[in-house]
Amino acid sequence: MSFLFAYNLTGAPVSLAAGNNPLTLPASTAPPARGEPSNATSELRGLSNPDYLLLEAQVVAGDIALEWSGTPDYATPGLSVVLNVTSGTSGRVVYRPGATGADAPGGAVFTDWAKLDAAVLTPEQKALGKLEIEFDPRFSLETNAVLGVPVCLIEGVVSDMTNVSIHHHLAGAGHPGSFQHVFIEFRDGGVFDHLLEIDGPSLFIIGNNTVETSIPLYEFEQLVVNGWRNQMFSTLVNAVPLFDVVGTFATIVLNGNSNNFGEVAVGNVSLTEILDLPAGKTMRWVVQEGLIVPDTVRGDGVFFYLFQSDTAQFREFDIINANFTGTVDSSTCIIR
Repeated sequence: MSFLFAYNLTGAPVSLAAGNNPLTLPASTAPPARGEPSNATSELRGLSNPDYLLLEAQVVAGDIALEWSGTPDYATPGLSVVLNVTSGTSGRVVYRPGATGADAPGGAVFTDWAKLDAAVLTPEQKALGKLEIEFDPRFSLETNAVLGVPVCLIEGVVSDMTNVSIHHHLAGAGHPGSFQHVFIEFRDGGVFDHLLEIDGPSLFIIGNNTVETSIPLYEFEQLVVNGWRNQMFSTLVNAVPLFDVVGTFATIVLNGNSNNFGEVAVGNVSLTEILDLPAGKTMRWVVQEGLIVPDTVRGDGVFFYLFQSDTAQFREFDIINANFTGTVDSSTCIIR
């Protein structure tokens, strides 16, 4: 799945001359440089040849520019569209905060999360299939105050992550076993709602929100975690849990080993509970190989883990702590 982005090259808003729904492009702040990208993938799909020619007239006039983020999803006869082959893996969007110049080529590469959210995380786009987002903090100016590492910051934006998978920026790039840690830090107001999948390896997710109504990973029924050495923790003593169970039941499926929930990269235990599990709620962990959960669960619900292989391991680290008065249960269901 690729994205067709439209850009305004003028100093005033421009409406596309054709499309399935009205779309007005925001003005460029420095014409004729491109303005902010607008996702026109659904807008321009399946138009007639005369419609594409109307849009081509706007391209020729220098009013707009159009760009595919990868291999085009459909033909646009008569319409000039740039093919950006350097923007990232086809079918993926890249979040690369702090990048400039050649490291921020436009297209599917975004340096601002709020702009990525507005351009890409739309119901129309996600209805086309699973959306993959790569996180790349190498150029970020934001660092975690405790660990001192650059982070991809999520702050002040509630993002609907239905049908969205988040990825390490090197995943699939032919670097097995040599991954650098990628740190994603949530701060107040930053929320991933209904996230589908965390696809590592070595994705380190830090929940440093301090407002109870701002749980970072919120309202999912099943979250899949792939790869190894993924970690979820907090580095603030007053942080709210990283995720909770909004309904009565939620599942986390772990496909990989050495996934740590609550153990910080430097070997310290998370400074606050990462899971809120009140009475009447159950969190089920489906474990393929390994799971590490220190004493970072609070509440009095049910913590249940299901082993699905002979090699599955579980380390509790005294999960029955003063803030957890619920039930820990387990079972084994080996599929051969």
